Amino acid sequence: MEHYQYERRKVFDPLLRLTHMWLGSLIVILGYGITGALTLRILLGFLGSTTAKFSDLWHPGAWLNVLKTRRWIDPPRWGHATLASAAYLLFYLLLVVMVLTGLSLAAIKLNMGPFESWLGGNKALKGLFHEPHELLYNFFWAFIIVHISALIWHEIKDKTPLAQAMVSGYLYRLVSKNKQD
Repeated sequence: MEHYQYERRKVFDPLLRLTHMWLGSLIVILGYGITGALTLRILLGFLGSTTAKFSDLWHPGAWLNVLKTRRWIDPPRWGHATLASAAYLLFYLLLVVMVLTGLSLAAIKLNMGPFESWLGGNKALKGLFHEPHELLYNFFWAFIIVHISALIWHEIKDKTPLAQAMVSGYLYRLVSKNKQD
C-alpha cells in the first residue's frame, strides 16, 4: 500500500476564492438568462406580432438572388431588412447550439441543469461540448461587433435612426431630403 505525505500552505485568500465563485456563478446565471431570452424569442417567432415571426425573416428568394447576381439590393420594407434576416436566423440557430452545449457543460462540470440526469458528471464528454461552446462564444463577440458596426454604417449611409427603432419600436424611413445652403 502506498502512503502519500503532503505539505499544506494557504495560498488563496478568501477574497480571491469569493471572486472565483462569483464569476463562476455569474457565467451560469448569464447562461440561464440567455436560455430564457432565447426561449422567449423562439415563442415570439411563432406566436408574436407579424414582424416578430420567423416568417418575416424568411426570404430565400432574395438571398438566392444576391448569390446569383452578386448585387446587394435590399428594398426598403417595414420590419427586419430582407438580407440581414439571414444573419439573424443563423444567429438564432447558433445560439440554440450554444445554449445546448452550455446546458450540457453545466450538467457535466457542475452536476446541475436539465441535462444533469443524462450527462451529470460524465467528464469524458466535456471536450465534445466545451470546444463548440468556446468557438460559438467567440463567434458571438464577433457577431456583436459586426452588428454594431453595421448599425452605425446604416445610420450614416441611410440617415435613419435605426438604433432608436430597437429601443422605441418605431422604424423610420427617409421620405425626402432637403438641401440647405
